Amino acid sequence: MKKKYLYILLLFLLISFSCRDRNDFNGNGIDPTIGGIYTEIEGEQSGVLTKNKSPFFVSGNIMVNSSDTLIIQQGVELFFKEKTSLIINGVLLAEGIRVEPIRFT
Repeated sequence: MKKKYLYILLLFLLISFSCRDRNDFNGNGIDPTIGGIYTEIEGEQSGVLTKNKSPFFVSGNIMVNSSDTLIIQQGVELFFKEKTSLIINGVLLAEGIRVEPIRFT
């Protein structure tokens, strides 16, 4: 009898946590295709977009100024909101490789 309750409890916990993750981290309704945890960026950018902060949700135009450099590490994913752009006036270094490409969506 105790085994039955244990299985029911485990099933309940599994269902609860899987549903909670989807609801808590779905981007607050901004873009349901991303889901999960992401980093939102917009505006002037420079420095490094790292894989450990990926995926990135580009919520507004991003720009690299003429005196700046933006490095995108291998394996980084960028999801662009509709009608947003990446404007490069400076330097863009995209370090993707065959097994870990950089993905722009």
